[in-house]
Amino acid sequence: MENSLEVKNLTKYYGSFKLSDVSFNIPLGGIVGLVGANGAGKTTTLNLIQNIIRKDNGEVLFFGKPSEDRIPQNVAVVADNIYYEKGWKVSELNKIVKRFYDNWNQAEFERLIEKFALDKSKAIGQLSKGMSIKLMIAVALSRNARLLILDEPTSGLDPIARDELCGILLDFVSDKTKSVLFSTHITSDLEKIADDVVFLVNGEIRLNDKKDNIIRKFSNDELKTLDDIIIHLHEKEGVRYEKDA
Repeated sequence: MENSLEVKNLTKYYGSFKLSDVSFNIPLGGIVGLVGANGAGKTTTLNLIQNIIRKDNGEVLFFGKPSEDRIPQNVAVVADNIYYEKGWKVSELNKIVKRFYDNWNQAEFERLIEKFALDKSKAIGQLSKGMSIKLMIAVALSRNARLLILDEPTSGLDPIARDELCGILLDFVSDKTKSVLFSTHITSDLEKIADDVVFLVNGEIRLNDKKDNIIRKFSNDELKTLDDIIIHLHEKEGVRYEKDA
């Protein structure tokens, strides 16, 4: 099975913290959830994948090819904070960003703006958090991204907006040619959409398995959901897990 992303033995030293031999794959059509408490190494892992920081060891492959100084144009990162100028109008964004992407699809961008019910007359700074996330996803899909890397995208969103985003991601991978890496504290969202879960504790992977296998292995009368299981596993590790509401 072809993978959109292969992470092999990623290691990074930060003073007393060490990200140690982190390895996982994301197959085409798959959604992988990256979970862990604050300080577990999620952000470090994502930064290493994006070449924002230099790794001390390991390798990252995108669609079977080694990562260079920049991630490929068919890989898009969506963070929880919008990175466009707040004064730009939604209607202006097409003209601004298309210069940066070889495969920009203006018609697709216009279609997604309509589909996501984004108000083109609004400045980006006027958009709600949920609408901001949808705008960044619209840009990602309009540049023909085949791998989405999402860093805490549902943090602070209301349940309706979270459900909408989960639906967008399921639709994105439905043709089995695209994939998603989804870092989040909200494991209830992963329960709806993730195929696999990678669980980090203190810079090390404690679990890397199919979501359904994890639920089947750990569930009991008290641990009924993925959320329950992740909290329980943190408690066993002696780690406080601050989950979002």
